[in-house]
Amino acid sequence: AELAIETAKYLPKNYRLHICGAGVAAYVEKLVQKIQSHNQSGKGCEIVYHGQLSESDLDALALSCDIGLNLQDIHNPFEAVSFPSKITFYFQHGLNVVSTKMTSVLGSTLAEFVEFGEDSAEEMAQRIIGARLRDKATNMRIMKDLDQEYRRNLKCLVD
Repeated sequence: AELAIETAKYLPKNYRLHICGAGVAAYVEKLVQKIQSHNQSGKGCEIVYHGQLSESDLDALALSCDIGLNLQDIHNPFEAVSFPSKITFYFQHGLNVVSTKMTSVLGSTLAEFVEFGEDSAEEMAQRIIGARLRDKATNMRIMKDLDQEYRRNLKCLVD
């Protein structure tokens, strides 16, 4: 969330950044203060903090967006062994994905469909602005095709 807020400073006003989720109350409070301060500054794009959404509200929000961000800390050792489920969620909802260069994502079958940027706010903003946007149906098809391939491979193993 911190990198997303910093990135918003470099995005044009015709963009809007949505942040969802919950956490430790003190951290969320600081995050909301940073978002309010950013929005009051008038620099970059607007940030909207939604808090924790129900599944249906999260689905509706994702379907209304064009790009999903995966801005994870690439210096955290955990990133090398964890694949962020939000990326598959984004593709399932037709979003284009911009991500930091996580080892697990770079080595995945989805890597060719993800736009990667360095972990600086200015670089991420440039990746977002310059992202090659596919239509929602194409992005949803990516996940359906991978699912079918997985099922075929699993069937071969079981048979």
